[in-house]
Amino acid sequence: MDATEFYFQRQRNPTAQSNTWSNHKSKNTFKTLVGITPNGAFSFISDLWTSNISDRSITERSGLIDLIEKGDHEMADRGFLIKDLLLSKGVTLNMPPFTRPFKHGKGRCLTAKEIKKSKSIASLRINVERSIQRLKSYKFLTGIMPINSPFVANQALKVAAFFCNLMKPLFPKS
Repeated sequence: MDATEFYFQRQRNPTAQSNTWSNHKSKNTFKTLVGITPNGAFSFISDLWTSNISDRSITERSGLIDLIEKGDHEMADRGFLIKDLLLSKGVTLNMPPFTRPFKHGKGRCLTAKEIKKSKSIASLRINVERSIQRLKSYKFLTGIMPINSPFVANQALKVAAFFCNLMKPLFPKS
């Protein structure tokens, strides 16, 4: 699973504008949560949410947790602080390890085992990014979407994901 953002028109209302401001993108955006299968197909697309929502909150509120079954393995980025949500369902979370400060000196570090785990997860996470890029290749989703059409934007997002799933798999099963 991962979250991604799409650009939206800047709103005139300052409160609404602050709700859609993304410090990460330095623009007004809406965020969606996506679930991706091992072959790169979209298995879940949430509605669009204001960009100030946390990854944990969007995961809780989108309904994805209700679809996950005991014994599943989920992969997420470091920003998804949802381990407790998944453990309560009997689901394993695969996430890159967090770095920690050196005992002596400046900087942050990982153990050799953590570095190996991080590289292994990163080699799979690139597939998630490729699937998201495929989704974002649709013209309506690449530009700045009009703010007065959130329903249309939600529908366009889901239709684009459906079309992506009709394409040749990014990662055929071997």
